[in-house]
Amino acid sequence: SRSLGPRPDGLMATPTTGGRPVHPAALLASWRRGLLSRLRDPATSVSDCRRITSALQEGRYLKKVEEHTAVIAAWAQRSLWQEAFEVVNVMRQQSCPLDHVAYTTLAGACDSSGRWERALGLLDEMRSDGLQPNTITCNAIMRACASGQQWEQSTRLLREMERTAVAPDMVSHNTLLSSIGRAGNWEQALILFDDMQERGLTDFVSYNVMLCAAEKSRQPQLVTSFVDDMWSADFKLTGAEVEVIYTSAVRACGAGGGWHEALQLLNEMCLVGFANTYTTYAAAIIACAKSAEWAQVRSIMADMKTNYMDPANFHPMVLTSACGREAQWKDAVLLLEALRKLDIEPKEVTLSSVARLHADAGRWEAAAQLLSEMRQAGLDPPQALSDAVAAGVMSASKGTL
Repeated sequence: SRSLGPRPDGLMATPTTGGRPVHPAALLASWRRGLLSRLRDPATSVSDCRRITSALQEGRYLKKVEEHTAVIAAWAQRSLWQEAFEVVNVMRQQSCPLDHVAYTTLAGACDSSGRWERALGLLDEMRSDGLQPNTITCNAIMRACASGQQWEQSTRLLREMERTAVAPDMVSHNTLLSSIGRAGNWEQALILFDDMQERGLTDFVSYNVMLCAAEKSRQPQLVTSFVDDMWSADFKLTGAEVEVIYTSAVRACGAGGGWHEALQLLNEMCLVGFANTYTTYAAAIIACAKSAEWAQVRSIMADMKTNYMDPANFHPMVLTSACGREAQWKDAVLLLEALRKLDIEPKEVTLSSVARLHADAGRWEAAAQLLSEMRQAGLDPPQALSDAVAAGVMSASKGTL
């Protein structure tokens, strides 16, 4: 771990290289900024974060609410909600009042740590501090509820916002829509989406959320109409946004057995002026493979080659986007099956990507088996992945003893 550097309190004025003296307060401010910058750095270890936080708090070097909030944000970034609330205790001891930004950051810490109940409790704490929750803070709390699959709580919060004159915005509605969609409550999602349309509160995100909801609820027959409706809304979409929409749409069709509709969407993306990508192609391959339409899979791969793409070469981010939102490893395995069925040997990056999805799902033995097959074939898996899988296998074996 790196040194925190000497604490500059009490230092005499020190000349710089230019010969001008530097006041101790300036040195202290520079030292504090440096430590806060290290807290913001994701590469800083948790143990170093604790040392830095202790040094700043014990010396009472944090004077402003935004400086304390920066420390809260560091713990939120690392999904350590208890440490984030310890900062609040210190702030109260030092009579430093929390503001809306601090509460919003705390809600983010609850979200990343899966503590939706604690996030909801922030509403009462804000009011006790004389603060009226605003839209941004309420949205952060709603996201925590959505992450915890508590769409009913998200709904109650949206209604409470409306009653207390805290205006819900497009982010509020999209967050609730996503929460309902993840729960597979398709009818409720449709009702909310229609209401959002009437209020002019739909955007690219809203349509993508509905496509993901259609995937979960196995509603391929509605997917193409949603895409058509989106184009009718005349949104100004970037190429990346179009890729996201069509990947979600193709995935949704595949999940419900709609391989024919998936291929229509693949062709449509080119017709509206956007080239297909590795992600949309991968999603279409998986959609056809789910229905054992191997001739269509072969056709897709031939099209990829025509567009100078290697159908054996799928990177981790591609598979993460192309595979279904639940049990992604199953879709990834299906993609491997499709490649091998057509006598296409997957490249090292594709095999590593599939192994990574196995590992993300806690399927350590399956990941280890795939990495072993790679080594036997003379391939070299990423060392970080190999280490993570080995540690996972060891941990799982200890748990079964």
